[in-house]
Amino acid sequence: MKYIITYIIVLLMLGYTCQLKAQADMSHSKTQQTPQQPANKNTTQILTNLDESITYNKIQKADLKYQHLKQFPRQLLQCVNIEEIDLAYNEITEIPEQIAQLKYLRRIYLNNNQLQTLPESIFELKNLEILFIQNNKKGFRLSPKIAQFQQLTYLFASDLEELPNAVWQLNHLQKLRIWRSNVLQIPDEIANLSQLEEICFRENHITQISPKIYQLQQLNYFSFGDNHLTQILPDINQLHNLNYIAIFGNDIQQLLIDPQQLTKLDILSCWNTKLDSNQLNQINTRFPKLKVYTSNETLH
Repeated sequence: MKYIITYIIVLLMLGYTCQLKAQADMSHSKTQQTPQQPANKNTTQILTNLDESITYNKIQKADLKYQHLKQFPRQLLQCVNIEEIDLAYNEITEIPEQIAQLKYLRRIYLNNNQLQTLPESIFELKNLEILFIQNNKKGFRLSPKIAQFQQLTYLFASDLEELPNAVWQLNHLQKLRIWRSNVLQIPDEIANLSQLEEICFRENHITQISPKIYQLQQLNYFSFGDNHLTQILPDINQLHNLNYIAIFGNDIQQLLIDPQQLTKLDILSCWNTKLDSNQLNQINTRFPKLKVYTSNETLH
């Protein structure tokens, strides 16, 4: 009897082991098959092809850059739950007023197109966080209604007819980059942007920067290349998180930066300034790990 019971137990164990091996083989089979299945990005709620027949209200992101589009794709207006639209590097000339119906839109990339302005209705999109509109037509008109984008964190623009003062009301901005837009000064209202981490006003006509910019303790990126500045105040040493300073293409004769305060500074781009070799040698000595660019080896 004892042997019979032992024999039964052995058989049961063998059966259980075989079952485990079978399950393991099935799992292995599934693992091997999955990567071989044809990728269909639209099933993961990303629209990449306007020709496909899909359920638009399930789309959360549209990646349609570099598609040679001349018009805003009307199919996107059916994507009522979409959160991100990337139409960069196309030839689009106009954004329809109906874009306001995309209430959940948070990020829109319209850079490198042929736009002259944005529709007034776009400012109804209260959830918008990222807006890229750089490298469109010269004299791009940016409405003062941009102040309505109170959740905006990134604003990249260029070639503006003018920079509306409303920009200084966007107190959630973290990155602000405005190129080639005839900006003459950075006003005291810059202090409103207390969360700002990156500021870039390259290729403008700035002659003055308000000292209040040095109150922005989150700043790590300070770029004012190709302007008409003659000085950077020693107050810049208050920006303890700075890791990048660009002052190239200005008539700056002196830059008093302190390695004891700017402990995170990695890069200084200062070609085509009036900083003499003695000053540059002093900076190199005081910041032995700092990369100092005195020619346009790097453009930021």
